[in-house]
Amino acid sequence: MARHADIGIYGIGVMGLALARNIAGKGYKVVVANRTVIEAKKALEEIRRFKESKNIFLAQDISDLVKDVKGPLILLIPSGDPQEDLVTGKSTAPVDDVIFNGSESIKENGKTFRVKPLIKLVGKNHIIIDAGNSHPYASAIRDLRLSKLGIQFLGMGVSGGEMGALKGPALMPGGAYSTYKSAEKLLKSAAAKKGKTVCCDWMGPGGAGHFVKIIHNGIEYGIMQAIAECYFLLREGFSFSNKELHEFFSECNKGSFKSYLLEITAHILNTHNDNEEYILDQILDSAGAKGTGKWTTQIAADLGIATGNIYAALEARQLSNKKEERERIGKLIKKNKLDVNRISKKKIKETAKDSLYASILTSYIQGFHILRAASDELTYTAPHRAFAEKLSHYKKEELNTKLNFAKIANVWKSGCIIRSNLLELFEKVFKEEKVDNLFLSKRITALFKKFYKNWKEAVKISISMDLPYSVSTSSLNYLNSFRSQNLPANLTQAQRDLFGAHTFKKISDSYTHHFNWGAKYSITPTYKISDK
Repeated sequence: MARHADIGIYGIGVMGLALARNIAGKGYKVVVANRTVIEAKKALEEIRRFKESKNIFLAQDISDLVKDVKGPLILLIPSGDPQEDLVTGKSTAPVDDVIFNGSESIKENGKTFRVKPLIKLVGKNHIIIDAGNSHPYASAIRDLRLSKLGIQFLGMGVSGGEMGALKGPALMPGGAYSTYKSAEKLLKSAAAKKGKTVCCDWMGPGGAGHFVKIIHNGIEYGIMQAIAECYFLLREGFSFSNKELHEFFSECNKGSFKSYLLEITAHILNTHNDNEEYILDQILDSAGAKGTGKWTTQIAADLGIATGNIYAALEARQLSNKKEERERIGKLIKKNKLDVNRISKKKIKETAKDSLYASILTSYIQGFHILRAASDELTYTAPHRAFAEKLSHYKKEELNTKLNFAKIANVWKSGCIIRSNLLELFEKVFKEEKVDNLFLSKRITALFKKFYKNWKEAVKISISMDLPYSVSTSSLNYLNSFRSQNLPANLTQAQRDLFGAHTFKKISDSYTHHFNWGAKYSITPTYKISDK
């Protein structure tokens, strides 16, 4: 055991182990522990061939880990939905059990025993870092509870998957700035680098770090589904082979749109097993989800922000899991056949690429629109703002910190799943144009003008072939709504006023009105309320 290790990591799954190797490789001493000791031992045995493993040491449980660490304690364990047990009033999230309630540990002999909660184990120099995919509201509440106890805490988004954790992830810490500064050197040593850019920075107070990570994942959902729909249009609609699709996505992965997700898509389409069979063709068309896409759409709805791309991507995964039902319904309601010979492969590739690019661009825009709304309303500090002002870890001005979008784009440039050359464009827009809606950016508008004709054509083709093309269609509707000076909401508001007396505003004045729609429908007299 290494006494006075620099950092502890609790939760040695693929991410925890990879992050431990990353940090150990930078010369830090790392102590690791797991709920089940035998699993942690097996994991460490598997990495003993790597030279950095000499700096990684095993603790028997989390209490032993704390004794041996003088610095941060990173938790990489399930977070769960931000719910409470109605009987005990306590959170049901595993991370809260470890921090506040105490948790179970399993010895090598298989016997289970209770471990004290972290709040009973840590000292004033420790920093608890929740690096799982926690809900930002729950992260903000944890920050409050720990701050009241005088315990330092960071809620940190981590993106990059296992490979990112090993080679350098994008890190998005949130909490008191002084706490971040205490851990900054170590965190930045582990983070991804791109040129002079270090992909780790303080996002803001409370749950800001997890907020930014959740929105990152929502954007990820939208981009992944846009790529999947493009693949499906070309494969199902135009019988492209995997070789042709590999070449197509390799061609897409250039210039401003060069990205990790397009790169791995091209690689997947060219990967065989030992029998020269494509791995992709052996995978069931049923996609999983960890909950972050759902949280993104829920938070966006709370903020009044439209996220058609992200919701369409979430819905696509949900529908993919209805395999048996889809097969039964598909036999009853047949798809239309389109004469694909009238469209050349060269033309459909140009059309599909522009549609894909527009959908990817829109996914980023929707994510940044959520972040702007959250920043303006300080949603991520709402559960604890009044209390945090009284706590020593926070300076009052920190709680007025707004999200820095250029900084976020910078952190996402490498290490994370949505890394892309497009983030260079967004960083320039945020620094130089300072628009309050990204559709007002001259740089972004120029791209949409370039893509629009083929984008619209791709949507028409997918509809004519009865192929699901949800994200691209939603992207098009999103732009068309934003550029429509008039929308049919006047009819919606009239309906609401008729059945519920919800009132409406007129074009001609600033008053609030209610109309008597006739004796059959109205139950209240006509009235108007002055806004003055």
